[in-house]
Amino acid sequence: MDWLAGNRGQNSQGPLAEATRDAGYNVVPVALSETERDEFLLRLFQRVIWPLFHDLQNFCNFEPAYWQAYNK
Repeated sequence: MDWLAGNRGQNSQGPLAEATRDAGYNVVPVALSETERDEFLLRLFQRVIWPLFHDLQNFCNFEPAYWQAYNK
């Protein structure tokens, strides 16, 4: 899952195109800087999205800066 970690050095378009060939939509990789990756994966995802989807809402940390990093 290099794409999730913000893989910047390799072209992952081939596997994405193959995986969605007949899906009716395109998936496009988004290159992330190390800072962007950390802000998204280590903050928004781990502190908000993961707890929400695992019925652990009491562990969520709804920090506006996390959402701003995601939008950026």
